Amino acid sequence: MIKGNIFLSSAYNPVDNKWSVDFKTGILSRIDKDSRQYRPFLFLGTNDELSSKYNDAIEVENKLYLVPYLYRKNMDIRIVDLSTLSSEYIELENREIQKDLINASLFSGVIQIKDFVFFIPYSYPAIIRMNVNNKKIDYIDLWINELNINEESNLGFFPINQYSISGENIYLPLARCTDLLIINYKTMEISINHIKVNSSGFSCICKIDEENFLLTGAGQNSDWLYLWNKEKNDVCKEWKMQSTPNDYPVMKMLKHSNKDVYIFPCQNWEGLKLDIYCLKGDAAELTNTELIQNYTQKNNIPLYGNEIIYANWISDDVFLYVTGYDLKWHEYNVKTHKHVEYNLELANDNEQIFKALKEYYSNLTKYKVPINERELSFSEYLDFVDFY
Repeated sequence: MIKGNIFLSSAYNPVDNKWSVDFKTGILSRIDKDSRQYRPFLFLGTNDELSSKYNDAIEVENKLYLVPYLYRKNMDIRIVDLSTLSSEYIELENREIQKDLINASLFSGVIQIKDFVFFIPYSYPAIIRMNVNNKKIDYIDLWINELNINEESNLGFFPINQYSISGENIYLPLARCTDLLIINYKTMEISINHIKVNSSGFSCICKIDEENFLLTGAGQNSDWLYLWNKEKNDVCKEWKMQSTPNDYPVMKMLKHSNKDVYIFPCQNWEGLKLDIYCLKGDAAELTNTELIQNYTQKNNIPLYGNEIIYANWISDDVFLYVTGYDLKWHEYNVKTHKHVEYNLELANDNEQIFKALKEYYSNLTKYKVPINERELSFSEYLDFVDFY
């Protein structure tokens, strides 16, 4: 049995990007949508604290761009050539991190637009733009001093993997304050919209049309949904979701062609009813689909808070979502209301990765791995590592 945070713990976009890096074991994996399997691909190595050096990846023209995970004296973006498996390392500037974020992820997401890859910060004090043709890096940081930062917030700059693209602009909601940053991917020109809402930050964004965007709350009063108009820079309508509030209550919003928007929860620490909401196309009614309800802890798998770890459309009328607490792959047809689920399995053992893991962990004084006591299968070994 694969535990809930193995392979999927940092799978911000496993189906879109096809790749996932587990932030604990340092294993790079690839998802096979046809077989619904995770396939271990490459062992990236870990830090002394038994955490991965990287925690996300994006593929651009047969190369993987790996996102550095935690703050260290030496940090780099690793570029892996998928044909040769050779690596190139682009060192990052060692910049001062806020004390309350020193142990948090450096980046919350990675975006590709044309010839550029953007690394969106969580604790690192700059947006990074890399040109994939010449590997030139630009540090975009003037926006930091213009934010209306909530000093009481313990959240990072931007929520995990939340952005919207309209024309040449990337729309990035802030988690630490109620600002919306808009950056032109070509010119790097930035504008900041200060939005007055009940919440202390934002957790999610969804483009409705060229002028209107949905935003969900983060931090204090996080269980609110807002319809923001770009031209007016104002909230036109708001709804309160009937759910247990926490810092990041929503991880994804999906807009259907009929303009209905499906809202997927991320966390529910209380283990109470967990629902997917639907905002009707006329923006008049917020309904509850009750696709997930009253779940319990299964097979002693810890509930890490990431109850829904991924959601996206896989056809015009069918969306996929993955539940992290039981590793189920769900498909739901919004027209027929048919709901099917499958187990998300670990693919055949990758002995090369198994060997690399055994060698690495057996050499760590902090770790006592019983590799000589009995033979462990690859999945059993990972379960053991995860347990400790």
